[in-house]
Amino acid sequence: MPGRLRPFAPFAQLSAEQLIVAAGRTALKRFRDGDLVLTRGSEDDSDYFLLDGNVVLLDSDGNSKMIASGSSDAANPLAPLRPALFDVRALGPVLCAKMARGEVALLREASLRVPRARPEDAEAALDETSDLFRDLEGDILADRLKLPSLPDHALRVRSAISQAAADSRKVADLLAADPALAAKILKVANSPLCRGDSTISNLRDAVNRIGMFTVGELVVCFSLKDLFNANSPRLRERFGELVIEAVRIGATASVIATRVNGVAADQALVAGLLSNIGAYVVLERLSQQPQLLKDATRVERTLAAYTARLSKVICRHWQLGDGVVEAVGHVTDWSYEVEGVARLAEVVICARYHSLISLRKARQLPRPETIKAMRILGTAVTPELSMDIIREARARIDALQQALT
Repeated sequence: MPGRLRPFAPFAQLSAEQLIVAAGRTALKRFRDGDLVLTRGSEDDSDYFLLDGNVVLLDSDGNSKMIASGSSDAANPLAPLRPALFDVRALGPVLCAKMARGEVALLREASLRVPRARPEDAEAALDETSDLFRDLEGDILADRLKLPSLPDHALRVRSAISQAAADSRKVADLLAADPALAAKILKVANSPLCRGDSTISNLRDAVNRIGMFTVGELVVCFSLKDLFNANSPRLRERFGELVIEAVRIGATASVIATRVNGVAADQALVAGLLSNIGAYVVLERLSQQPQLLKDATRVERTLAAYTARLSKVICRHWQLGDGVVEAVGHVTDWSYEVEGVARLAEVVICARYHSLISLRKARQLPRPETIKAMRILGTAVTPELSMDIIREARARIDALQQALT
């Protein structure tokens, strides 16, 4: 839902956290051909946002107007005034997002408070970066580099939420293990978007107010977003692209892991989410040196040279296990080859390949039969198999992709 809501005017300027909370407070309503979505004169206290299909608006004089999903006319709620001035009727199957009008008003207020990135000049020539890796590695090992909440902690929260016996107490206990994450969840629970009759000061009540599924989405958002705070619009854009790619790789890796023996889907998701983590650290350091930003080609070469090496250092420092360290270190290595049972690194390499296809970067890729890691998918990786994997991963990607941009 977060990704589907982003195009609508009340949601467009929300932060990632606000958008996830908003999605948790939105209901889906389906209508058949001829059904009334809204009746003229209605005092319905909800707004309806057209996700899929077409509707026709009819006024009291018999005038009509058709609205199609995705059009500029559909960017705002259908017939937003009350009492409603139009009959809104479905033309064929229609899917709408429904939200209380009071919540929509709060969203409009919240969008006015979203901070804007400050522009940053980058006029100096790019300096040599030969010492960059050594400096960053030293900072990580000496605990001088700020490290955010770990994505694998977020995964534990999400895993607990997915269990049939999940309850708010267990989720609250997991959140309490990370004071910074717990504070953010409490802040969201007491925000205008989670209106309540009283202030919440304990995590169990916070989980109940926000909703467990929404909490699971928020912890991943916090874990990734907090990695990078550069003010440079250019680097923030590049960071956003890398986050989208990592979310796709993680979701796709979890799908591929279900098709092979010996690799857990949860571990594959973690490794995929962390696959670009070294790049975030490189961008963070570059953001502190404006003179390095002028030559975009040099920045990309720096990322290519150091991302995998720094990812390995960070994941080893976080003690995430040899499998994850190996996977993030070889994610860009199309020639990686092992024998025996499937390895986590092979799953993540295959996931990156399919993620780049879904991002329309197929021309940059080698032929699948030349990629040794593809052995885990069988003797022949056909276009049909690749499309099946991409389609299966799409549902897992949608909930996070737009929310993290």
